[in-house]
Amino acid sequence: TFIQTHVESNEFLRNYANQIMQIVQWVPYSLILILLTLLYWIIPNTKVKFRAALIAGILAGTAYQFTQWGYINFQVGFSRYNAIYGSFAALPLFLVWLQLSWFIILIGAELSFAIQNVSKSDFVSDSLKLSHHYRIKLSLIIFAKIVKQFTTGERALNDVEISDRLQLPIKVVRDIIDDLQAINLLSVTLGAEKQEVYYQPAHDVSNLYISTIIANLENLGLNEFKNFTTAEEERLNAILQKFEKSRVENSGDLLIKDL
Repeated sequence: TFIQTHVESNEFLRNYANQIMQIVQWVPYSLILILLTLLYWIIPNTKVKFRAALIAGILAGTAYQFTQWGYINFQVGFSRYNAIYGSFAALPLFLVWLQLSWFIILIGAELSFAIQNVSKSDFVSDSLKLSHHYRIKLSLIIFAKIVKQFTTGERALNDVEISDRLQLPIKVVRDIIDDLQAINLLSVTLGAEKQEVYYQPAHDVSNLYISTIIANLENLGLNEFKNFTTAEEERLNAILQKFEKSRVENSGDLLIKDL
């Protein structure tokens, strides 16, 4: 090769020819690992820890290199044993390799996410079974955290930071943030680079009572079917309104900022 010829023609480099050629052979592999690590670290629209991106980049890069080695050897062998029709298989084999390569890159992204959130993995199955009562409690805790950041003049938090600080599954945090946005309690602010999304209260926190937030969360979604009404429903509505009024009057209500 050109590099080998250049090394052998140089008297100084000739003494280190074996070491140089070994380094050169590892350059393509290293570039792939570095490229995938940067891909998993920089591209996602959220903060990714470098350690998670590095591990995913190494694993995905190694799998990619093995896939590439298999594709090249299979392609050369196929063409050698079937010189007439071997060339017709080039395009399908290339498409298969392309599909596998893309699959490996996507698996690497999933690995990066899993590695970063492995400490919260025990909560994933439980997060799918949250009771309505506990979901409202978590909503109040998350909103209180956002309000505290706002009232103390600290920088607003994004979903990943809220998840880390409260040690809650990121999926639960994102679902609850969606609920809080749906009842117009949260507004969005963008970071300096216009990529990160941060959350802050959408209203004056001096007027946000816990009872009001709970009532809004309980009424989130569809509350009635069109053209459906019965005498039982009307009586039940009256009873529930009395329950709600009694609960508010005897709850010792508190502002969310004082929680």
